[in-house]
Amino acid sequence: IEQANTLCAAEASQGETIPTPAALANAPPDAAYFDQVDPLISSTTDKIAALQPDSEVAGDWNAFISLRKSFTAKMHAIRDKADAADRSGLQDLQNLSTDDLAAAADKVGAKTCNES
Repeated sequence: IEQANTLCAAEASQGETIPTPAALANAPPDAAYFDQVDPLISSTTDKIAALQPDSEVAGDWNAFISLRKSFTAKMHAIRDKADAADRSGLQDLQNLSTDDLAAAADKVGAKTCNES
C-alpha cells in the first residue's frame, strides 16, 4: 500500500507539470495534453498492478487494480479520440466518474491513489 501511495503521489506530481488546456475544447491542445497524460497514467497503473498485495487484502486489491485498469483504458480511448480530433472524447471525459475507483483505493488504504 505504501508503494502504491508513493507511485500515485509521483503520478500526481508529474501530472501537475503538464499544462492543462484552458477549455479542453480544441483538438490540437487537447491531443497534446492527453498525449502526455495517458502514458503517465498507463505507466503508473502498470507499476501499481505489478505490486503484490498482502493475502488478507488480495480480493480488495484486485478489485482496485481492475478499476484502475478500466480507468486507464478509458483515458487511453479519450486520448485516441483527441488525437483523431473526435470531440466525443470530451463528452466521454465529462461522463467519466472515478467514484468507484476512489472508494476501492480507500478500501485498500491507497488514499493517495484516490486523489484524481
